[in-house]
Amino acid sequence: MQHDHAGYGQEIWADATLGKSDAVELLQFGLYRPKIGLEGYYLLLNSGLHYPLLGGSDYPVCRTMSDSRTFVADGPSATFPSSMGRILRGESFATSGPFLFLAVNGKGPGSYIDFPGNSEQSVTVQVKAASGDLPFNLLEIIQDGKVAAEWHEPEPVFQKELKVTLKLNASSWIAARCSGPNTAHAHTNPVW
Repeated sequence: MQHDHAGYGQEIWADATLGKSDAVELLQFGLYRPKIGLEGYYLLLNSGLHYPLLGGSDYPVCRTMSDSRTFVADGPSATFPSSMGRILRGESFATSGPFLFLAVNGKGPGSYIDFPGNSEQSVTVQVKAASGDLPFNLLEIIQDGKVAAEWHEPEPVFQKELKVTLKLNASSWIAARCSGPNTAHAHTNPVW
């Protein structure tokens, strides 16, 4: 079960905590839904809940039909069960237009990276955004709900890459997001 429209009322908090829902439709009509919003979503992730975000469209159509979608890379032999499994594991991104790709030490959204011991670790984070019709002017790497690195320009572009090294000294999650004028938004699920 997913929470449509970013959850109605306050039940999303209990449902996520109790495992009664599997994901939240956070991006709709090209916008982040206000019920839980990014801050609330990041609070869920910071609480240790591995709760995937989704994009979806609804009626009445706001901008264009299917203006927000969830993309999952499932290869040429994709099936409904294999694609749904990847979506529920967070191996996807939500977008209103731009494609957004994230790799942390070569692993994509929904992946886990384990480090032995308690010493500080460095990770290489690579993000690439590309859009055919909705340009963007902000590309960000998010660590534990905070912007860890960003590229921002006043003039929107259709393609941009960002690569940084982050130092981790505790359990973390890392995701990417981009945005621009005309409701261009995309957000990956995290790498844990």
